[in-house]
Amino acid sequence: MNGNYTNKQRELIDKLLHSIKQSKAKRAVRFLRQPLKTLYVRLFRAAKRSREVKARTFWGEKIGVIFPERVSTLIFKNGYFEDDVCLYMISFLKEGMTFIDIGAHFGFFTLFGSYLVGVKGRVFAFEPIPDTYHQLQKNITNYSKYPNIDMYNCAAYSENIKVKFYDYGLEHSAFNSIFGMRGTDIPFVTNEIMVEARKIDDVLRKKGINNIDLIKIDAESSEIHVLRGITQTLMSCKPKVILEVGDFALNQVPKSKETITYLQQMGYSPYEVHNGAIVPHVIRDEYEYGNLLFINNNCSI
Repeated sequence: MNGNYTNKQRELIDKLLHSIKQSKAKRAVRFLRQPLKTLYVRLFRAAKRSREVKARTFWGEKIGVIFPERVSTLIFKNGYFEDDVCLYMISFLKEGMTFIDIGAHFGFFTLFGSYLVGVKGRVFAFEPIPDTYHQLQKNITNYSKYPNIDMYNCAAYSENIKVKFYDYGLEHSAFNSIFGMRGTDIPFVTNEIMVEARKIDDVLRKKGINNIDLIKIDAESSEIHVLRGITQTLMSCKPKVILEVGDFALNQVPKSKETITYLQQMGYSPYEVHNGAIVPHVIRDEYEYGNLLFINNNCSI
């Protein structure tokens, strides 16, 4: 796939690479390029106050983000986050396709998916936490270019039940999870709430959707439960899957290797981004935070 990009794909990759290059420049260089933006971020971090601000994405559209939330700050400063996920989406989402965003957060990838699939495509976004979902709604209403997005205020899961979530508030919403905080000892204020959880298979069947092209799963250590709820979709549609990985020593959470094995048993192989190219991934015993792409063995890359 890496040598067969369309003009639109190449243009988006060039924009992404430009944003990545700028984000990795030395701090002094970044400050000289955008002093007001840098000072703005520092001001709100120091004030310890949350506020919604507009950010511009690397593909040129706007999104509302919440300072000083971690993902929001990266989008505001750089126009992107998780460049590997961006590259997977650019490579495999085309006009007219259907994309599922599980763990949509404030809608960065939802909006990007909507832009990529266009007016003839469809996007399904799932976000379980009410406050985070409200921000997602605002962004879709205010900034979506196409009316092709269906939003669900529920978790994607292996059963249709209610589950307890740890809600760390908008300022730390990237860490909201069924299993608790990962990768940090910072004592965030925690609310425990019950949220609706649904099997994606059942949602799609009820909507009459029988063709899915790409699924992005960022479920904060609940990935195996999400996969068990989309088994029929994986078998029938054979969509490509972007999966967050990372071993954070949380109770009742299997290692990423086990989740990868689950997908392998369903006929999928893992890929990763290496030096700007999508290449086969060599499975490891332990994983730091990252994102892998899975492609059904009966489909071409």
